[in-house]
Amino acid sequence: SDDALSDDRLALALANVPTDALVLLEDIDAAFPDRQRYNTPQNSTLRSSLTLSGLLNALDGAAAAEGRLLFMTTNFLERLDEALLRPGRVDVVHKLDDATLEQADFLFRSFFDLDENDQRPRDFANAALRASLEQLERRPSMAELQAFLIAHKHDPDIATQHANQVADLALARASSSGHNLSTSSS
Repeated sequence: SDDALSDDRLALALANVPTDALVLLEDIDAAFPDRQRYNTPQNSTLRSSLTLSGLLNALDGAAAAEGRLLFMTTNFLERLDEALLRPGRVDVVHKLDDATLEQADFLFRSFFDLDENDQRPRDFANAALRASLEQLERRPSMAELQAFLIAHKHDPDIATQHANQVADLALARASSSGHNLSTSSS
């Protein structure tokens, strides 16, 4: 969200990326509010003077650099323009979904050095997912689980006992930032 980001600045930045580098463009859906305004940088409601055409040229136009991997993240794949998603620009789409029971268990084990037979990771995962399904109507994200575990990183027993608060923490963070955490019906 650089107010001074322009087509030329993006093209220059991407042209200067070293060979064999990884490039990350986060929240690419936020670069353009809607298709009608993609190519009108003078519109005062846009945060930058970047245009869809400028982005596409920077990614794979005549002057685009080669030999790098480009990753783009989005929370709204359906909002991305088809031109951005065409094969050759986007070769792989991978959805990072909400946490599974196995992922929650693994994350808990990653935070605490536990014996393989320790039941606390599974207990944590079950309680956290159950509470999130009840309160949020969806499983928790890995980021929500990680935030909870960071807050309880010194005591796996407390983390396990309070695992049902994963959803409470997610709700508190969402209300303080104005986000809606429940699953949409789409």
